[in-house]
Amino acid sequence: FVLLVRLAENATLTSELTSDGGATTTRGFIYGIGSYTITSTSTGTSIGTYSATITGLTAGSTYQVKTFATNSAGTVYATSPTSFTTSNYATLAAT
Repeated sequence: FVLLVRLAENATLTSELTSDGGATTTRGFIYGIGSYTITSTSTGTSIGTYSATITGLTAGSTYQVKTFATNSAGTVYATSPTSFTTSNYATLAAT
């Protein structure tokens, strides 16, 4: 028989806020396949490293990701997107 194992369903995104220009109220990530359709916010509002775990990802797909931070002056997005590709299914043979 053949056993299919799904390898990729979630990912942890990490970024660092190095300057906030004022009191940051929200920080997080926007991501999606082909466009930025999903937003994931992270707890915390200060300068420093933050992360968020995203779930329900599609196997074998390439996601585009940008970080963002919001304060009283508005929302700023990272100028350079990052991408990652989730794993496909793995085929394991049993004897």
